[in-house]
Amino acid sequence: MARGRYLPDGFAGTPESVVYPQGLVLYRVHAQRRAAGDFNPVPADPHFGGGRFDSSPCDPYPFLYAAPEPQTALAEFLLRQLSDEPKEPRTLSARVVQGRRLSSVELAVDLRLLSLVSATSLNALWQNDMWLGHCDAADYPFTRRWARWIRAQAPWAQGPMTITLKFLFCFSTA
Repeated sequence: MARGRYLPDGFAGTPESVVYPQGLVLYRVHAQRRAAGDFNPVPADPHFGGGRFDSSPCDPYPFLYAAPEPQTALAEFLLRQLSDEPKEPRTLSARVVQGRRLSSVELAVDLRLLSLVSATSLNALWQNDMWLGHCDAADYPFTRRWARWIRAQAPWAQGPMTITLKFLFCFSTA
């Protein structure tokens, strides 16, 4: 699906929520300078760089990406670094992983996420395919804008859950 030309006024239905229980262990790849449970406080540039659901100067909030399996956290981080151009080598340089670590974090409270996994939930967000969770990095400024819209529509959501190997993204509510 294309990203759309505008954001709608509201949800088209009721998006699904998923609750991850207190005590669940999640995994993340992060900069060594941060503790395992630290949220990233730095907003992404509105147009360049940054991740799919990072905060921006228009909607600043601390954020954290995590997954229920260590392999998922590693795959999400490492596979994003590989070229998808057929004529380019699919290699990782040591520079990509330098200063990074894989950590586990245990949820101190239940975590309620908005699902971006099912057709029903995506349809409630005016999405008829997996674009929001699977687009190329060039569309990340648009996914960040959609995240801002979703946060306004669903203040109960502490982040979205995408189908990419069930990768989680958490907004800080602190």
